[in-house]
Amino acid sequence: MIRLTTLTLGSAMLGHLDFVADYAIAQTLAACPSHEAVVYFTADSATLDSQQNFAVVSMAEAARSCGASGVLVQANDDGERARAVATALGQRGVKATIVVQPALALSGDTMIARSITLRVANQTSTSS
Repeated sequence: MIRLTTLTLGSAMLGHLDFVADYAIAQTLAACPSHEAVVYFTADSATLDSQQNFAVVSMAEAARSCGASGVLVQANDDGERARAVATALGQRGVKATIVVQPALALSGDTMIARSITLRVANQTSTSS
């Protein structure tokens, strides 16, 4: 009877440990939650002000907190503003990948044409 009880308890403990290990692995492999921010620049400016800097800092923290591979920086213009954002991310230790999409650029000097969209890139590694 003692042997049967010991085997039963041992099996239950192994099953529980297996569940905990599977849960931990699933947590480390989970993709980053969706984080996105849009930074709007004033006309003829590629300099970050305090609000734009806050958005960049927030995206850098979001990327680091979930182990993301970096931040995607989508530009609707020639990329000068995107390079300013990428530099700011790099100064915070986050890799930035710039994607310039001139097809999205609108004619004239519109707010959308001066915007930069930031997205946390998918996780590529489980190590921190």
